[in-house]
Amino acid sequence: MTRETLFKQASQIGKWFLPAAALLYVVSLFFPWVYGPPTAVDDSWKMALHAAVVQHWQSAVCQK
Repeated sequence: MTRETLFKQASQIGKWFLPAAALLYVVSLFFPWVYGPPTAVDDSWKMALHAAVVQHWQSAVCQK
């Protein structure tokens, strides 16, 4: 492979790589990236505690 053909191929790759990389960067700015599991605590513990009080589950634990 000669030097001229190598530079010709590199310039052809650069014609689509740089705009594609720029487009990917711009798109990544507008979409949120989520890492890992959600960190917000939901209110399901309140429903479970309410069910335990209504069904007197706390007295069964205290009797043991």
